[in-house]
Amino acid sequence: MICVIRCICLQIINSKIGMNIFCIAMIFTPLSLSNLNAIKAIGNSGVYLKLEITRKIFGILTLIIFMWFGPIYIAFSYLLNQIIGYFINTLATKKVLDYGPIKQLKDIFLSLLGSVFMLVFVWSIGKISINKYFLVILQIMVGMISYVFFAYITHNESFHYILMLFKTLLKQREKDEKI
Repeated sequence: MICVIRCICLQIINSKIGMNIFCIAMIFTPLSLSNLNAIKAIGNSGVYLKLEITRKIFGILTLIIFMWFGPIYIAFSYLLNQIIGYFINTLATKKVLDYGPIKQLKDIFLSLLGSVFMLVFVWSIGKISINKYFLVILQIMVGMISYVFFAYITHNESFHYILMLFKTLLKQREKDEKI
């Protein structure tokens, strides 16, 4: 059984479509984890346990259902689990902290938009027919530059905070070198 699952996973990993599905699904992972950590932080471990058990049961059931249709469907089951898991966690967070999915999505909208902005540039560069190693390096550089540019023009608060930190560190370093 484990050998079959590994073979299927290898087929998914070698599939461009499967990897894209996994990448989209991974968008929801930090969101879900931040909700779970918030619930744990205020001491509601019972709620945390119920959420995890619910998500695991749902995940196993969808995997069992989808695995019969092929590797891409397994990837789709993972995407479905991540999306449903996110909404299960945010509904609990709304009850406990009054911070529901709509507020959370509003808070991350600019970051998500910046990621899509970066994706468009990186994906476009991927269409260029050049050495694949050079292409990866070029995509990384273009991705970083486009994301930083987007964060700068939208006055992303976190980005400007990090920028201010770097400036402070550089000034401190220059001051230490003069001494």
